[in-house]
Amino acid sequence: MSNPRKLPNGRWQADIKDKFRNIPRTRKTFDTKRDAEEWQDAVKRDATGRLLGHKRRRLFGEALAKYLREESPKKLTHVEDLSNAAALRWPFWDLETHRWLRLEESALDDVPADLAKWTVDLRAVRDRRYLGNRLYQLRDRPDGRPTWFEQPSSNTGDRPEPRREVTDPALRARLDAKPGRGPFATATLRIRQLLVSGVLRCAWRHWSNESDKWLDQDIASKIKLDAAALDRDEWADYDTLLALIIAAPVGFDAAILGAGMIGWRRANILGGHKKHRPLPPLNWDHVMFPVYKEDPVTGQRTEIQPGYYWVDRPHTKKKKPQAQPMSDLILQLFTLQWEQRVGPHVFHRGDGTPFTNFKRMWDTTKKRAGVDQRFRWHSLRHTFASLLIQAGADKRHVQELGGWQDPRSMDRYVHLHLKHLRDTTNISRRGN
Repeated sequence: MSNPRKLPNGRWQADIKDKFRNIPRTRKTFDTKRDAEEWQDAVKRDATGRLLGHKRRRLFGEALAKYLREESPKKLTHVEDLSNAAALRWPFWDLETHRWLRLEESALDDVPADLAKWTVDLRAVRDRRYLGNRLYQLRDRPDGRPTWFEQPSSNTGDRPEPRREVTDPALRARLDAKPGRGPFATATLRIRQLLVSGVLRCAWRHWSNESDKWLDQDIASKIKLDAAALDRDEWADYDTLLALIIAAPVGFDAAILGAGMIGWRRANILGGHKKHRPLPPLNWDHVMFPVYKEDPVTGQRTEIQPGYYWVDRPHTKKKKPQAQPMSDLILQLFTLQWEQRVGPHVFHRGDGTPFTNFKRMWDTTKKRAGVDQRFRWHSLRHTFASLLIQAGADKRHVQELGGWQDPRSMDRYVHLHLKHLRDTTNISRRGN
């Protein structure tokens, strides 16, 4: 192992290799010599501990990478997980040690405490702006003067760089010219905290064994989540629906998204009982994927039969068969479920069995997501209608898609429809 050396760009490179301790040749660059030396010492201590039979010191970066590689692709929020994981990699300033810290370099046991510091650092953001692909944050300097900082992307390089102050007057003027996105919403911070909680829970429940203990106990409960995202019990906005999906276990997340995007009653999606009569869950024999015709010359596909799914007459509330065309999002969801199918049910616990312990699973998911316990599963049906009405859909079409028998059922969403019309009438004034 050699001492860190200074690079022409001013950064420091650590270079370590030790055959005795089974350390392969590894090089990393750091902002300061002290950071490089501490990293080399940590690698050496970890390797020495393994030789002496000590428990391996797992880092959050290892756990996050494993989660994104093995667990997240099974969930519907994989794209959101990747985006939130990039934010979790941002270096943050520790007010106690006056040093830049990185959550990915924290030992798993230290993650709850370090995540709290990461959260404090993001709460200090007063405004945010994107110029091209670059993110800028407005923060207070130690003297109290608001200043713009550039937050480098965490998707480039092995070790993300800390933010740096914007010194170019012209760039500062551009950033001040228009209002930005404002501070980080509590719902955004909570979703990222839930991601960390899910990583720690997987490390404890699924990855730990006698030969390799990632965690000795469930420390996910030690994470202090930001304020709840929902203070009503009627329908969920996008952030709340996303929080529920992230907080749900694998399998149940697909059912939540399906309920919010299909709008059918719980019994028609997950099964149940009605007047002592069992109702089956939505099965694959009631799902018809789109049919395409491919041009043998150009290879271009043309849809000749749209996808749809249906419920039989005896299993609906109004005793009529109910069908719904397959939206792009539902097609994506059903395709993912089909690739991971186990048994005849579209939505299941992961092993093909229906959600027999539904209430406990639903209550636990709401608690983890910070959603009001009064929020009912049936409110996902209202979410379906509310999101369509907000997007400008015709109320008669929404009524038919959701299977409402009485047109007056749509009256509860009239305020959303009027808001949409108000925005339309204001178009003429925007040109003034």
